Amino acid sequence: MKEGVEASKVMVFRLGLILWEIETGLVPFGELDAVNAHRNLGAGIGLPLHKVSDGSMRELIEGCLQIDADQRITLQQVLSKLDEIPTLNEIQELK
Repeated sequence: MKEGVEASKVMVFRLGLILWEIETGLVPFGELDAVNAHRNLGAGIGLPLHKVSDGSMRELIEGCLQIDADQRITLQQVLSKLDEIPTLNEIQELK
């Protein structure tokens, strides 16, 4: 069972990387080679979240990208947070 939990935590981190990339248009750790990117993560240096403008999306990405896997949100929490983020149609209706 532990392998499933660990795989889920890795999946959540990967999702956070993809969401960060979509939101910023940048490649995660693009300025670093793999060794230095790994060193940064090991030192607790993550991606700059200030580049994500939407507060709800920033909160979701931050939860996904927690360096400490025990602090990372679960897949169920990801789904709940995604439901809270307004769609493009909902945003346009508000205008």
